[in-house]
Amino acid sequence: MSLPIYADFDKCVQDLFKDDFDLKYALKVKAAAPYRVNITQTTDFVSKGGKTSLNGKVSAKWAHDSGFTLDKLEVKSDGSLVTESSLSKVYPGLKLDFKGDDSFKGDLGATYKCSAASVTAEVDLVEFSSVKASAVTQVGPARAGGAIELKTGDKAEIKTMDVGVSYSLDDAFLAVKTSNKFAKYNASASYKLQNKYTLGGLFSFSPEKNAMTGAAAVTWACCPNTNLKIKADLDGVVSASVKQSLSKTCTVVGATQLDIHDPAAFKIGVTATLG
Repeated sequence: MSLPIYADFDKCVQDLFKDDFDLKYALKVKAAAPYRVNITQTTDFVSKGGKTSLNGKVSAKWAHDSGFTLDKLEVKSDGSLVTESSLSKVYPGLKLDFKGDDSFKGDLGATYKCSAASVTAEVDLVEFSSVKASAVTQVGPARAGGAIELKTGDKAEIKTMDVGVSYSLDDAFLAVKTSNKFAKYNASASYKLQNKYTLGGLFSFSPEKNAMTGAAAVTWACCPNTNLKIKADLDGVVSASVKQSLSKTCTVVGATQLDIHDPAAFKIGVTATLG
């Protein structure tokens, strides 16, 4: 099994805190079009300043047998365009990708994965303002990796330089990473219990500011079609979500957020996905 890239170093923990907590009203409709094109229509219900509106975006995905994939061709409600494409089968384990939009963004990247390591590189093709690289390797259940971003131009400098280590077992995961050029230290952990419960924790400490942030989360697969999530941070913000699979092609997620210091300002969101 190939190793994850450094950006996904502790993804199994990060997903516990990110997935299914969207505080918006949205409807996603996925459909298969001719010539193996997949279409996704997303509509958001927005209420702001006493006015309501519907914002939508349409994206398409298409894959060719040669290894070329149009991962995303998205048109947003304001008419802006975003595109992502990739090319595999060039060399075993190698994947090239391009991410750009109509606002002078164009990044060309390469990812190489094998059983011993995963390596990435990315360059800004539009302004040639930055170069990024990362690597991850593994020895037994332990992994180590790092990432660096160089800012080019008149004043070349190291913009970011981070390292991380992790240790994983069948049901447990622990990782420690640095960020902001060793100005902050982050720890993440997760533990699965009885295939129904998953516990997770995220903690960060900044020695320079002597500040610590943290959060804990728990998920419960209470039945085959229902999943509950609760998370809370040290600032007193508590969030909860319920994900219900009504069928193989229909899911509904309800989420809420409450600040214990201001209970009246709670937030609610519902996202429905068809297809």
